[in-house]
Amino acid sequence: MNASSGTWTYTLDNTAHQALAEGEHHTETMLVTVTDENGAKVTQQVTIDVEGTNDRPKITSHAQKAQ
Repeated sequence: MNASSGTWTYTLDNTAHQALAEGEHHTETMLVTVTDENGAKVTQQVTIDVEGTNDRPKITSHAQKAQ
């Protein structure tokens, strides 16, 4: 968490999700606690849903003219 802006970043552990099939879901849930300058705390559950995709390579090309 960035204390000056109040923002946080989630970084996916790619090795833990590499085996997900296309359309398969994995849910990660974590508790996030924030403390303000007066010592007041708030805890909230954050849920991240990761969906597997088709990892096969795609080749695209514009139409070519025969020469």
